[in-house]
Amino acid sequence: MPGDFDMKQHGLRKLRAESIGGLVFASFSETVEPLLDFLGPVVIEHIERIMCKPIKVLGDQRQHVHGNWKLYAENTRDPYHASLLHLFHNTFGLYRSTQTGKSVMDANKRHSLLYSIAASNDDAADKQAYGDSRTFNTEFKLQDMSLLKGRQEFDDGITLVILAVFPNLVLQQIQNTLAVRQIVTKGTDAFELVWTHFGYADDDAEMQAIRQKQTNLIGPAGLISMEDGEAVEIVQRAVIGEMQAKSYIAMGGGRADDADHLVTEGSIVGFWENYEKLVGYGTAS
Repeated sequence: MPGDFDMKQHGLRKLRAESIGGLVFASFSETVEPLLDFLGPVVIEHIERIMCKPIKVLGDQRQHVHGNWKLYAENTRDPYHASLLHLFHNTFGLYRSTQTGKSVMDANKRHSLLYSIAASNDDAADKQAYGDSRTFNTEFKLQDMSLLKGRQEFDDGITLVILAVFPNLVLQQIQNTLAVRQIVTKGTDAFELVWTHFGYADDDAEMQAIRQKQTNLIGPAGLISMEDGEAVEIVQRAVIGEMQAKSYIAMGGGRADDADHLVTEGSIVGFWENYEKLVGYGTAS
C-alpha cells in the first residue's frame, strides 16, 4: 500500500443505527427518516409500553419457512385470521375477534398495531358466533392447565399485542410471553423467522417459570404459532404456478383505515401501499 493509504477511508459500509427501549434499528439507507420519525408516536408508545424496564433474554428459536416473506408480513397485520386458523386461541379464549380490540396504524400506514383484551368477550355470545367453526371446540381440554396460568402485567388490561414494524420486525405480547420476531429473507420463496424470547430483569422465579412455560404457545412448534408457518406454505404452493396472475379481494372496502374492532384488512392494505412506494412496483393496478 502507498504510504498515504488511510485505512479509515476504506472500511466497510457503515449502517445508520439508532435505538429505542433497548431495540436497535439499523439501515443502509441514507434517505430514510430518523428512527423516531420513521416509527411515529403509536409505535413508540407501544415499544416503550413493553420495553419499559431492563429485560432478560430467555432464549431464541429459528424457523425456516418455505414461502415468500410478505405472506408472513400479511399474517402479522391480519387481526381476524387468528379466530379462524388457531384452534388454541379460539377454544381457550386467549384471542377471539369478538373481544375488545383495535387495529391501528402510524400516519404513513406502514406499521401496524393489533391488540385485544382477553376478558372482554362474552362466552355465550361466542358459542353462538363460533359454534360452527373448526377452531372453537369445547371438547378439547388441557391435561396441564398451568399452561394458561399467568399474571396481569399491564394496567391497561391488554393481553395480546402484535406490533408489526415495516418491513420485517414484530414485537409481541401474548399473555405473559414477550418476544421479538425478525423476518430474514432467503429468496423469493423462503425466509427464516427468528424468535427472541425475553422477560424482565426483575422477574421473580414464578414469573420466569410462567414465561418459560408459555413459550410453548409460540415459536416453530407453538400451540398457536405453528399454524402460521403452515398457512404461509399452503399459500405459497397454491400460487407457485400462477406467478403472473393477479387476485384481489377488497375486504372492508380495500382501504388502509384504522378500526375499533378486529375484523379488518386495513393494515394489510397499508403494508402493500408502502411496499409499492418502496420498490416502485405497480400493485395498485
